[in-house]
Amino acid sequence: LWCEWKHRGTVWARASTSVAKLDCREVFSICANADVAIVKGVRIFAICYVDHVERMEAAGQAMQDLPLDEEETDPVFMRATSLARMPSSTVRMTGMSGARASEKGRERARQSN
Repeated sequence: LWCEWKHRGTVWARASTSVAKLDCREVFSICANADVAIVKGVRIFAICYVDHVERMEAAGQAMQDLPLDEEETDPVFMRATSLARMPSSTVRMTGMSGARASEKGRERARQSN
């Protein structure tokens, strides 16, 4: 999951903690062998999550590397779940907001007629 990140300073831990490191090749191997529906769901959640974080940042909320609260992630999860349940032919990830994507879709339809 990659998104733009801005360094905002230094932080100090007040207690002992652990750091986890992911081996990208191992993650790829797991994903390559996973059920297609699971991979599709995770991919859609990642796209929705990044969209949510970018919208929060655009609204002036400074983001951090701590996990979001459940109240923040539940709507993202529900949206991703709804999209994942749709047949693949009806889900098009355009990277545009809904209104702009609809406008572009109507424009394409007019051009093809």
